[in-house]
Amino acid sequence: MGIGLTRDEYDDEQEEWKERVYRIANAINKTVRL
Repeated sequence: MGIGLTRDEYDDEQEEWKERVYRIANAINKTVRL
């Protein structure tokens, strides 16, 4: 990839990003429902 990340580090980044997006989406959904 040329970014200097190992496969594991890249996967960790992806997991953190997915978790963040999921949390934000949840917060938005709760706000919309109110």
